[in-house]
Amino acid sequence: PAKLTLIAFFATVDDAGGRRLAAASSRWAVVDLAARRAVRLPDFVRALAVGDRGSSLPFSPAAEIDPRTPRLGEWAVAVGRSDLDVVGHANNTRYLEWALDALPLGFEDGRDIVGLDLTFRREARYGDRLTSRALLLEEDVVAHELRPLGGDELCALVVSRWGATTDRTGGVGGGEE
Repeated sequence: PAKLTLIAFFATVDDAGGRRLAAASSRWAVVDLAARRAVRLPDFVRALAVGDRGSSLPFSPAAEIDPRTPRLGEWAVAVGRSDLDVVGHANNTRYLEWALDALPLGFEDGRDIVGLDLTFRREARYGDRLTSRALLLEEDVVAHELRPLGGDELCALVVSRWGATTDRTGGVGGGEE
């Protein structure tokens, strides 16, 4: 059988002082949409591949979430036409929006997102119905599960970390004068 090669991309953004502001990694494969199977990458594409650099940030989602974890909220999602990318899957940004929609109103008051980790497990397509659940792992760490309505299979897991809101001058608070 042909060897399947993944392409890995890695990018970081640091401030002038060298503090890591953002990091991202992504792995890609070529898929035959008709057969719904991965196919061998052409040689010229495999030559572009970057080696595995591990986790982009020292932060990763919980492998298993204890079923007794406190639930903050739940949100029903129907995947619509405007949610789709060019290959007919829900766009990656929609998963994040749906995850955050499960938080109770006001949860973000006095807080900013200081870290995100998204793990995609399966595609969501037009007409799929999903449930987004927000679960409190720690005081300022929330796990967001996206699953098919009534199903156990995980579509995506988002872990968000929250910190005190900072104003534009760098002070802590709501930025009010």
